[in-house]
Amino acid sequence: MRFDLNRLKQACLGGRGASMIGYGDVIVPGLFIVRLRAFELKAARERNGQEVPSYFKGAVIGYGIGLVLTIVALRLMDTAQPALLWIVPSVVLSAVVVAARRGELAMLWSENADNPSPTAVDTEEATPAPVSGDG
Repeated sequence: MRFDLNRLKQACLGGRGASMIGYGDVIVPGLFIVRLRAFELKAARERNGQEVPSYFKGAVIGYGIGLVLTIVALRLMDTAQPALLWIVPSVVLSAVVVAARRGELAMLWSENADNPSPTAVDTEEATPAPVSGDG
């Protein structure tokens, strides 16, 4: 018995060409998901084990939804689609939804996630002191 790969491809793709996901379509959202996981672990230490929605799970589900949207757009428009156009918004939106449910939206989007609201002491330390010259 011989396995015909072309016949399988024809049956799965319905006579259309194969669609591809590039490295960037995996790496760019993956870096964001890894950052969300690190943020989640830091926040878990501060919450002392309190059960809250997971950024990581939400982002992975968002990535899957983005892939489905990419394939749907590919089929409906019958032309090539940049996968990141659909994947990135779904991953970011999932992070926003989880952060809003956890009450951490401001902390997630702040420039410094370790210290979301700088105090006067932090601001003074960050401001360089004026240099006085001897001559």
